[in-house]
Amino acid sequence: LDPHQSFNELIKKIDKLCSNIKENAFYPYQQLIAYARKFSSLQYPFNQVSLRLYIEDDQWNLDPNNNLILKQIYLTNHQLFPRHDKLTPIDLTLNIIGNLEKQTLSFYFDYSNKLFEQETIQTLALRYQKLLKHLFDVSSNFDLDDEPIYKLSIILSDEERLMHNINLNKD
Repeated sequence: LDPHQSFNELIKKIDKLCSNIKENAFYPYQQLIAYARKFSSLQYPFNQVSLRLYIEDDQWNLDPNNNLILKQIYLTNHQLFPRHDKLTPIDLTLNIIGNLEKQTLSFYFDYSNKLFEQETIQTLALRYQKLLKHLFDVSSNFDLDDEPIYKLSIILSDEERLMHNINLNKD
């Protein structure tokens, strides 16, 4: 990941990688996972992460020359999904529901509570929400074509205040 490339350059790179992945799509997924887990260690753990994207509209067209602008980005309350020692086939799944007609995006995480605490998921969700607002919110002034992705901040407001206070107390 090159932190100096723009978001749109990153998307083009991901698109190319996804096209290359299709060439090897015939390999049995479960066998690949079992093979990869053989090389997992505490230093390099292997966790399964997935992304699910649900589009509520009849059509989904992305125009690279016309950036997607959203009127609302919101986090679905994770507590709506009970966690009774839930075992999931995937360790962490990000579920995204997009409605292009209403220009809204909502999301929630499905996760194994054996691996993640609810507070950790909540913090992750708030960081993800902040990132999405930088990228797609109507009020954002982040330039997807020109600004490097390292300028995208996922530091939350309470963390910013804490860092500011620490820096004030250094002197």
